[in-house]
Amino acid sequence: MKSSHTEERISLGLDLVQWEYLLLGELRELIADPPTELTRRALAMVLDALFDLLPARFDSEEHGGYLTDVTGRFPHWQDQVDALRVEHGLLYEELRDLRSSVEDPEMVRKHSARLLSATEDWMDRVRTHEREERRLQQIATNLTVGVGD
Repeated sequence: MKSSHTEERISLGLDLVQWEYLLLGELRELIADPPTELTRRALAMVLDALFDLLPARFDSEEHGGYLTDVTGRFPHWQDQVDALRVEHGLLYEELRDLRSSVEDPEMVRKHSARLLSATEDWMDRVRTHEREERRLQQIATNLTVGVGD
């Protein structure tokens, strides 16, 4: 079920991937700023938006079967695809933990360096996950179609 926030974002003409890209860019800028109460609130807002967006993004990827174009052509890649699908849940759980940590101003004040590092690590994992999805799709396409001369 989509939240009203997600529906508003979609209605603005940007797809889920574009919103995720914009929010991750904003998140990157925020963690580079000194930790203040204003930064904490802005960070919480961006994490909330990602928290709303990520399930819709993953649902749209998994609608009709996750990476079935890859596994249909190369069934022996099913384990890699399954690992990526499982990672959807793990990324969401980590985002939930980050979001909870940012809600507590005292936690942010005391542990800002660790929290910012965890946020950077999470963003790196999202990028790595998306890169791996694209890699599998590109290899499957190249092996099916050929890469040309």
